[in-house]
Amino acid sequence: MSIQTSYPIFESGQVLTSSHLNDLVEYLEQQDRLTRNKLIGIGIVCGLEPSYEPPQNRIRITRGCAVTSEGYLICLEESLLNKVRKYTLPQPELEEADEDLAEDSKYPFFFDANGVQIDLWELFPDDFVPNPGEPPVQPINASFLA
Repeated sequence: MSIQTSYPIFESGQVLTSSHLNDLVEYLEQQDRLTRNKLIGIGIVCGLEPSYEPPQNRIRITRGCAVTSEGYLICLEESLLNKVRKYTLPQPELEEADEDLAEDSKYPFFFDANGVQIDLWELFPDDFVPNPGEPPVQPINASFLA
């Protein structure tokens, strides 16, 4: 991610284009995220505590708030999750993105020393139904958690 170091300056009577407005929004949004990331810090601010409920074979995550490593603010309500499926990180197509973006998309903590993705899992609530063509979900059980 390249940091935008300048913002557009408007003049009286200037006709604003979508590019002018998008540059301003991008600058301000990036500054918000950098403030959270660099000044406030990253990680869980409050809540988001996981627990396993064996009788229902589900995971409960309490309501909470966190800041991602990119500075995005995440606020979630309490979640009850009892379905799971393996997750593969999406990789941008090189036709859609330059090589830097493709390389930046490889979050280093999700890959081993050989560059192979580690096992990742998506958790879902009871009422989740995969879209056609998506991988199926399985129920969470004690053996999966082990």
